[in-house]
Amino acid sequence: MNYPVVSIICICYNHSRFIRDAVDSVLAQDYPNVQLIIADDHSTDNSVEIIRSIVSHNPEIIFVENKQNIGNCRTFNKAFKRSDGEFVIDFSADDILMPQRIRAGVEALQTKGPEYGVHYSDAVIINEDGVAMGIYSQVTKTVRKLSVMPEGDVFSTIVERYFICPPTLMARREVFESLGGYDESLDYEDFDFLVRASRIFNFCYSPDLLVKRRIVKGSKSDRQYKNNRPYYLSTLRVCEKALQMVASKGEKNALNKRMRYECRQAIRVGEKEIATGYIRLMRQNKLNNIERLFYKTVVSLLTKTLLLRMVI
Repeated sequence: MNYPVVSIICICYNHSRFIRDAVDSVLAQDYPNVQLIIADDHSTDNSVEIIRSIVSHNPEIIFVENKQNIGNCRTFNKAFKRSDGEFVIDFSADDILMPQRIRAGVEALQTKGPEYGVHYSDAVIINEDGVAMGIYSQVTKTVRKLSVMPEGDVFSTIVERYFICPPTLMARREVFESLGGYDESLDYEDFDFLVRASRIFNFCYSPDLLVKRRIVKGSKSDRQYKNNRPYYLSTLRVCEKALQMVASKGEKNALNKRMRYECRQAIRVGEKEIATGYIRLMRQNKLNNIERLFYKTVVSLLTKTLLLRMVI
C-alpha cells in the first residue's frame, strides 16, 4: 500500500471543550501521511487560545483563523484551498476519529478504484461528556429500514432518506474540485454535498465504527428539525437542485418521498412558504395519482395548521 496525503480539515466554532480531543484523535492515526488544517470560524470562547497552544507544540499543523464568522461552508472552502491531500475529510472539532479511520478509508477507495469517490462508515454516538449513547446504524430509524448499506450508485437512496452519518465521510480530492467545494449560499453542507457527489461518483461503505459523533446541545445537528428557518430553506434549495438531476422514474419517486417528509416537517413548525415550496416541486416532479392525493392532503393539513397557529 502506498500512502497518499490525506488532508483533515477540522472546523472549529466554540469547541473549546472538545478541540484537544479532536486533534489528539488525528495525531493518533495509524496512517503515516496526514495533513491537519484547523480552521476557526471566529469562535467567541477560548478555542483560538487552545488551538494556538496546540499548534505551538505541533508546528506542522496549519491554522486558518477567521476574523469574522462566515459559516461552515465558506470556512471549509477557505481551508480546502490550503490543503494538498489526495483524500480529504471534513472533520468537526467536536467529533473524534478512531485510530484506523484514515487507513480504512484510503484502503477502501484504492481497492474500489477511481470511479468510487466517497467512503463512509458506521459510528458511535456520544454525548457532550464523551459517553457512548449507541451505534449510529442501530439507533437511526432510516438506517434500520435498510437491509444492507448502499454502495455504488447511491444517488436514489440519498435523495430519498438520511442514512449516512456525515462525520464518517472521506472523499477523493477530485470530488470536492468537481463540485466547486461546498455551496456557500446554504446554511449547512452535508445534504447538498451528498446529493451532488452521488450523482457523479460511486460510494463505498465500511461497517466498522470509525468515528465518534458527538451530539452537542444547540449545535446544527441538534437543531435539525427545530424551528430553524435557514436549515429548512437550505434543504428546500437542495431538493430544487435534486429535481434537476433525477433521471429515472425510480429517482423521481425517491425524491418525492423525501419532499413529502420535508414538507411535513415544515408544516409542523409553521413554515408556510417552505411547505408550499415542496408542494410546488412535487407538482413539477410529475405526481402520480397517489402523490396527488397526498398533495391534496398536505394542502388541507397546511391550511388547518396555519389557521390553528393564527388562532393560538
